[in-house]
Amino acid sequence: MDKLDEYVVGQTDCLIRFEGRADNRALATALATQARRSIDILSPDLEPAIYDHRQLVQALADLARRSRYSTVRILVCDANRVVKTGHRLVETARRLSSSIHLHRPDEEHMDLREGFVLVDEQAFLHKNIASRYEGEANFKAPLRARELGKRFDELWETSAPELELRRLHI
Repeated sequence: MDKLDEYVVGQTDCLIRFEGRADNRALATALATQARRSIDILSPDLEPAIYDHRQLVQALADLARRSRYSTVRILVCDANRVVKTGHRLVETARRLSSSIHLHRPDEEHMDLREGFVLVDEQAFLHKNIASRYEGEANFKAPLRARELGKRFDELWETSAPELELRRLHI
């Protein structure tokens, strides 16, 4: 994606449609890098092509360390796959377990197919089918971000910490 540095969370209101792994990762990373207060991620399996990327993981770690009021919440359905293959984000979450929270949805919602990233209640990246690298994003869409945030909060309220991702596997 060209010109992502021109998009600013909370300022640039432009719907961006994307296709492809590289664009998906670039947008997710740009959003995470600009997060100042919070980031919520819903991903069925923490898509390694997107979330197991050094720059994105560093942005989440920086946010987690920025302030005790910063929040990083991640909902992941299939922890087994993540544990078997290894994942930078999981390793970082283990080190910053008081700031980066990994949960799994309740049984009723384990078949979630969509995926999204929400930043500071202002910006979003959304995919109807998380396993596909196509969707839309906007760096300033507070109404849509709040709508997705409400859905995330509902899922989070009935979720539980993902203990499989917290354990160290040697």
